[in-house]
Amino acid sequence: MDLLWYWLAGLMLTIAAVGCVYWYAAYQAKRGESNKEG
Repeated sequence: MDLLWYWLAGLMLTIAAVGCVYWYAAYQAKRGESNKEG
């Protein structure tokens, strides 16, 4: 059953990593638009 916990932990880390990358990309895009306008 230990494998299940490793799998769940990996899944959570993957989701967290993807979320961080997505948020960072959106943040960079928003900042880029602001720079263009300014």
